[in-house]
Amino acid sequence: MMLAILLLLLCNIGLKKAKYMIAILVLFLGLYITGTFDLIISRIMDGLAAGDLSTARNSSLETLMLKGIVDFKMMEGHAFKYGDVAMVAALEYPFLQWSFVCGIVFTVVQYLMYFIKPGVQVLLSKKWSVFICMLVLMAFYNGNNGIVSFNDDLLIYSLNVWLITQVAGRRDEG
Repeated sequence: MMLAILLLLLCNIGLKKAKYMIAILVLFLGLYITGTFDLIISRIMDGLAAGDLSTARNSSLETLMLKGIVDFKMMEGHAFKYGDVAMVAALEYPFLQWSFVCGIVFTVVQYLMYFIKPGVQVLLSKKWSVFICMLVLMAFYNGNNGIVSFNDDLLIYSLNVWLITQVAGRRDEG
């Protein structure tokens, strides 16, 4: 996520303000040298060694599918057990949880409505910094099950997407 923010800054600052980008990079280098990122790096290295960077999400899904507990159907869903830790870990991603609870067709419609249509709209606007913001937002909300849980993450995501598409649709005046 930080890399995307740095890329967005680089796209918008131009060469005049490159000194700010250099200052940010020096700050991150300082944080790296002091060991601030050690926990993150160790988790990545542990995941690489185990062959699963998803903090056991993929292996939990594979285990539950082999046992026949989790299966995905086209038009019908299943009850989701929030108390089952393995089930929550296996279906952490929104597309998996929607597919399990509501069916594959519902998931495809949701993704068309919430991700594909707005993404194409912003892409066609050719405002690349806005498109990068949209991609970062999509990646963030697809990285956990926040938009399919009980809180208002889907509403917040929808409002952010609406704002981004409005910014992308505006003509530059001047």
